Amino acid sequence: MNRSIFLKKLFASLAIGKLSVTITKNFRKIYLLQCFIAGFRHYEGLNHLGLMKEGDLLELVREPDNAYDSCAIALHWRGKKIGFIPASTNEMLSFLLDADAVSLFAVVTHVERSAKPWENVAIAVYFVQEFNKELPAHASYLTRIETPHYHTVRHTTNALNN
Repeated sequence: MNRSIFLKKLFASLAIGKLSVTITKNFRKIYLLQCFIAGFRHYEGLNHLGLMKEGDLLELVREPDNAYDSCAIALHWRGKKIGFIPASTNEMLSFLLDADAVSLFAVVTHVERSAKPWENVAIAVYFVQEFNKELPAHASYLTRIETPHYHTVRHTTNALNN
C-alpha cells in the first residue's frame, strides 16, 4: 500500500474514529517534534480542554501571512483553532509543509488539566513511514514519545519512555 492510499484511509477513518489493523501494520510513526501548544489560552483550547484526550489527531494549518510569525503553524482540534506550534521550533516544519515534502500529522500525547494553560496539552508532530527498512539501533528516539516535564504542577513528572 503506498502512502497516498494510506493517507486517504487515515482521513476516512477519522469519521469512524478507528484505524483498521491491516492499514496500520505496515507503517510506523516517525516523530519530529514534541512540544506544548503555544497560545493555548488565547484561542479555543481552554474551552475544549475537558473533551481533549491522548491520541486525538490535530490538523496542522500553515499561516504564512501571520502578522507575528511567517513560519506559523496553527493547530486545530475538531475544526477549532487551539493554538500553534511554538515559534522557536516551527521553521523547519513550515518548510516541509510549504514544500509538501512529507505529510505531517500532530497528535495529543498528554493532557494535564491541573497545569497552567501553556502546559495543559502536549503534542507530537510526526510523519508516517512504511516498514520497508529498519531504523538504525541508535535511532529509537524516532519512534517513542516521552512524558513532558511539567513546571507548573505541584508534583514533579519525570521523563519516561512509553
